[in-house]
Amino acid sequence: GHGPFPSYLHRFKFLDSPHCICGMLGDADHYIFSCSLTKEFHLIKPADEHKKAWFNNLLTNRQAVTKMEGAFRTSRNICDTLTQERDHN
Repeated sequence: GHGPFPSYLHRFKFLDSPHCICGMLGDADHYIFSCSLTKEFHLIKPADEHKKAWFNNLLTNRQAVTKMEGAFRTSRNICDTLTQERDHN
């Protein structure tokens, strides 16, 4: 995914690693569903058979949008820290 995620920034050589500071792959799913640093913003991952309906309804669910905003804000802060560290080394 695009956005403030280590996996994306790594693809374009803005970061040396695609991993979150917790050690896992830093993509959008990681921050929304499993990162310990965004636990307060986690959403419940839908079952495969419900994914289409879940995604279709996601953006109309204000609570889900608020949680995603929080998770992505945390991801952006992590990426800012990682890029600053890289620039200073």
